[in-house]
Amino acid sequence: MVQESCGTCHFYMASPRVCRRYPPHPMVVGIKQGLANVNQHEPMISAFFPTMLPTGWCGEYRPEEEKMMEH
Repeated sequence: MVQESCGTCHFYMASPRVCRRYPPHPMVVGIKQGLANVNQHEPMISAFFPTMLPTGWCGEYRPEEEKMMEH
């Protein structure tokens, strides 16, 4: 029997070690200064999938075999 972990999960991508079960999470990655007014600051936002180790486990495991059946 296969151990239920991120490394054998349908949603896991080994490179770059991310889980794609849900959409990426938006995060503030920096602050940019406004061009018209130096006192005006605007957040720089990007979105990321959660980084996971292959030995991790979140509780929403789906066997990797299902990946093969979908294609």
